[in-house]
Amino acid sequence: MPSDIRLSGDLFLRHKSIDLVFWDGKRLIAVDNFVIPKWILTYDITDNKAITHLESIKMCIHTTYEKVKTGAMNQNYIALLSGGINHGTVSRYLSILDVGTLTEIVCWCVFSQDNFYDTPSEQYCNVISVAFLGDNLLLATQEGVLCTVLTKIHGATAELKNCQFDKIKLQKIVKPKRFVTHPNLENTFFVLGVDACEKPNYERVDILTHPRQVDKLISSKNVVLNFY
Repeated sequence: MPSDIRLSGDLFLRHKSIDLVFWDGKRLIAVDNFVIPKWILTYDITDNKAITHLESIKMCIHTTYEKVKTGAMNQNYIALLSGGINHGTVSRYLSILDVGTLTEIVCWCVFSQDNFYDTPSEQYCNVISVAFLGDNLLLATQEGVLCTVLTKIHGATAELKNCQFDKIKLQKIVKPKRFVTHPNLENTFFVLGVDACEKPNYERVDILTHPRQVDKLISSKNVVLNFY
């Protein structure tokens, strides 16, 4: 951790740490943990005997006590799923970053709940995990698996903000939890979760042939979020 970012001398000993790491073939990309300000840190690890810090990029903050839950990367984008709480309001965010610049392009609020006991608004869906299969962004939600195609288009912010998600109809899994992909299976991924008998199970999905229906990630009036 760069000396100007870590907090080793802090009164409460809140040491900086890392939520996620990615490898893009050239850089180790590390996503900073919890304590604001949050950073994306890049390193050169081509020398087996040394790790060289390259760059520190400040991350966008969407709520207080925000922590990155999980994430995924393909050749063009990084998807980060984060969540936090502010004055009793629990919220979760899905942000899309450009791999080249590691800056945020767009962010959706995918879950919001005024307090722990209230029912979340129906205009949100609770995203549990994310994955990429090529250009396909996969979301595991309480309502099922959602999918959209994120192709690399310069200046595509508007397209990303209003992109449409399809709901993939699963045969066995009713509560998806996470995905498993493999580079040798170009159009196939596995969904791990719970089946109708409330037992752990998995399902293989062919992205090209599996039935699907058009769905929305969130209502249109909440697609675009502007943060400080």
